[in-house]
Amino acid sequence: MIVNYNPDLEESLIQGYIKTFAGEPWNEIWEHQWVLDRVRWISSVPNFIGKVAVENGEVVGALLGYTLPFKGKLNFDIVELFVLPSSQGNGVGKSLIKELEKTLPLDNGNVIHLITAKESDSETFYKKCGYERNEHLCVMAHVGNE
Repeated sequence: MIVNYNPDLEESLIQGYIKTFAGEPWNEIWEHQWVLDRVRWISSVPNFIGKVAVENGEVVGALLGYTLPFKGKLNFDIVELFVLPSSQGNGVGKSLIKELEKTLPLDNGNVIHLITAKESDSETFYKKCGYERNEHLCVMAHVGNE
């Protein structure tokens, strides 16, 4: 079942996030507080939209992001989309995207953006959902010293 994000789902969402991003292709370590800070920040941004997949009372996937006005249209930035490894391949991710597209129809020029790992299962998934790699844009970063 897909529901709108609410703070009652926060702890289950955090646990799902940590489990998901510990696996391929990310292999990342996320501490509870880091995810809590990230989720609370994203959900506090104006025009936040959050869709959460819940099975048996537990979060198995989520899509979090926000809209930004752009030339009379709306751009939606997917900041996070994850599905627990045990639920991947069952249509959960596609359902989350379809729910987002009901909220933000694309038929009037609105655009959905996201960043994902190149040449990964994630990129393949998004391509199956109708997304394309943007040949005109690249992601750049300037990382400070630790």
